[in-house]
Amino acid sequence: MFPRLALLLAAAGLVAQDAAAPAPAAAPAAPAGWAYEADLDLGGRSGKENGTALSAGVRAEHEQAKVDKTVASLRGNSSTTGAEKSADDLLAKASYERTLAKATFWYVRADAGYDRVRDLDLLALGTGGLGYRIVEDDKGSFDVRAGLGYRVEETDGAGMTDTRAAALDLGLAFERDLAWGKLRVGVDAVPSLEDFADVTIRHESSFEFLLKDSPLALRVGITQDYRSEDPDEKLQNTYFLRLVYRWR
Repeated sequence: MFPRLALLLAAAGLVAQDAAAPAPAAAPAAPAGWAYEADLDLGGRSGKENGTALSAGVRAEHEQAKVDKTVASLRGNSSTTGAEKSADDLLAKASYERTLAKATFWYVRADAGYDRVRDLDLLALGTGGLGYRIVEDDKGSFDVRAGLGYRVEETDGAGMTDTRAAALDLGLAFERDLAWGKLRVGVDAVPSLEDFADVTIRHESSFEFLLKDSPLALRVGITQDYRSEDPDEKLQNTYFLRLVYRWR
């Protein structure tokens, strides 16, 4: 169903390849403080509504000596195809994680927003749990996590019902620096504890082309939003070409 499997297999191959290669010199430590990025992209959508979508986002990250990390982001999409909205959503996210041992960490995260194309007036999620860092080296990392939380969805769509329930939080995050760019894969799955068939899955895979000695980067990728309870179209795909600007 999702192309992320192929991407993950490719990523695993990159990890194995890098493991066999001589270890590169350690990169200089990033300067302390907050790091910021803003982006703008043009994407195509298929699923509940088809068409183009304009998207913009901002992100802030603070990491302290590889012990704790705080991330906050805001992303909005808006576009009209003909007389129909092909994109009208906003999502704010915040997370904090702290290392417990060399490869384990605990985390908390919260999401809030809406998606009017999917007739969702409110999306909210708060979770916390434990994570394990399967791979971490100078070129990237591969994390998995599992936790518990509470999920809220309020809708006015025909055939859809509001959700207020305890939920599992399962996810993975993969990042790998290559000589000419960076590969990222992220998957979040949140099934309801009252009904495991009621699940939301969000997947994003992207490849970023780094521009040497420049705060600009170009990112191409796909985002997939799967909602098992949507009676019209369970899977929404968004393909994007994104211009990213970073600063400190």
